[in-house]
Amino acid sequence: MPSRSASAKVLVVSLVSVTMLLSLCLGGLSPIGEGDEAPGFTVLDVDDVPHNLTDYRGRVLVVDFFATWCGPCYVQLDTLKDLRDEVPEDQVAFLLIDNDDRESQEKVTKYRNDNKITWPVAYGGGKVGQDYEVDAIPTTVVIDQDGVIQYYHVGTTSKADLKEAIQDLL
Repeated sequence: MPSRSASAKVLVVSLVSVTMLLSLCLGGLSPIGEGDEAPGFTVLDVDDVPHNLTDYRGRVLVVDFFATWCGPCYVQLDTLKDLRDEVPEDQVAFLLIDNDDRESQEKVTKYRNDNKITWPVAYGGGKVGQDYEVDAIPTTVVIDQDGVIQYYHVGTTSKADLKEAIQDLL
């Protein structure tokens, strides 16, 4: 029977080995952010029109992750609506993605209609939210013409900050 100290050494060596192996395997995982290639996605808007990230190549894309029950998301929506009128529509696209998969297409359609949103509003975007590491809403992401994230903000943002991020890309 091995001694108690020999068993402890084997346990320590095993734990150190497992820790090193995990750190090697997970070392490539880092939070998504500015300068990273935007993860590809396909979502359906409330009119059942598919939207792919690649559809927006050559244009700046402002993606806002929201939920219909989110109070701060209404504040962010007002900012986006104000900004939409100030940027060139042929160069900048907007896309809202409902990050709460429990919300029905009908509920998200009502949100779009009640708030008079004139750009695509997608539902069932929880998987996209996971890919973009959305932990809180609203989260706003600005993706450049080449599919690279240039702005990533959690929470409400000022129109001036968001406009600057967009203007820097035009």
